[in-house]
Amino acid sequence: MTSSALTRDGRPVDTTLISPEEWEALKKTAQLGDFVMPCCQAPAVLKTSINGLPFFAHLSDECDTAPETVWHRAGKASVMAALASMGIECRDEVPGKSPSGGKWKADVLFTVNGRTIAIELQRSYQNVRIFIGRQERYAASGVALWVGLAHQ
Repeated sequence: MTSSALTRDGRPVDTTLISPEEWEALKKTAQLGDFVMPCCQAPAVLKTSINGLPFFAHLSDECDTAPETVWHRAGKASVMAALASMGIECRDEVPGKSPSGGKWKADVLFTVNGRTIAIELQRSYQNVRIFIGRQERYAASGVALWVGLAHQ
C-alpha cells in the first residue's frame, strides 16, 4: 500500500493531493498500465482502504523489490527489542513453506516454551480470506501462532 505511483509516462502521482471525488472518478476511468508502482514499474491498481484512504497497490502480490516502509522497519525493531528484553532470541524476515507448498515470510519469528511464533506487522487492509489463508499456511508449517497487527 502506497500513496504514490507513476503515470505511464513517468509523472509522479500522490493520492494525498487528490480529492475523494476525483479519486473515485479516476478509479472508474483508469486502465491497467495507466499507473505503475515506483518500486518495480509493475502495473498499479487504484484502491480505497476500509478506512477510506486512497492508495496504489501491486496488481498481484507485493513485489520483492519494494523497500520496507519506515513504519514496518520500526515496528519489527520494536517487537524484536521487546523480545530481546525478555531474553527471547528472534530473527526477522524468516522464509518458510507449508507442506502443501504455501510460501510465507515471517516479519519476526521466535520459539518460546517449545512453540514457534510468527509475528506479522500489517498496516494496510487485509480481507478475511487472505488473513485466514495466512493463518492456515503458518499452522500447517508448525507455527503455533500468527499475530497480525493492524494500524490503519
